[in-house]
Amino acid sequence: MGHRFFQLLGMIALFCTAAQAQQCLHDKNETEQQKQRRFDAVNAVRRINTAEFSNMPDARKFVPFTELTKSASWKKLNNEAPKLTDGAIGILPGFELRLSTDGTSYSLSLTDKSDPCMFTLYSNDAGIIFTGYPIDYLTIPTK
Repeated sequence: MGHRFFQLLGMIALFCTAAQAQQCLHDKNETEQQKQRRFDAVNAVRRINTAEFSNMPDARKFVPFTELTKSASWKKLNNEAPKLTDGAIGILPGFELRLSTDGTSYSLSLTDKSDPCMFTLYSNDAGIIFTGYPIDYLTIPTK
C-alpha cells in the first residue's frame, strides 16, 4: 500500500511538472497573433456584459447567451463591431464560452481551449473582467 502511494505521488508530480513546462500562449512570450486573440476575447466579454445590461430593461432579467444573441441590444452591438456567433462554443475560434444566469445575476467565463495553460477571462453582473489560469499553472498574465 505504501509503495503504491509513493508511485502515485511520483506520477502526479511528473504530470504537474510536464503540464507546467508547456508553453502558455498568453504569458510573457506571447506572440502578436496570441496578443490579438486575447484582445479579441476581452472585447467579446465586454460586449456580452454590455449586451446583458442593455437588454435588461426589455427582458427584465439577464438571459442565457443564445437568447441574448437574438436581442435588439446584441444586434445593435454586432452592427457596430465584428460579428460574434452564438452558441456555447464558437464565439471566437479556439475559445469556449460558459454563461450562467438565474435572471437576477449572471456569471461568464471565456477559456482559450488552444492554450495548454487554459487562459480564461471571467466576468459577472458587476461588469468587471478578470483573467486567470488554473491553480496548477505557474504563469504570470501579461497586460
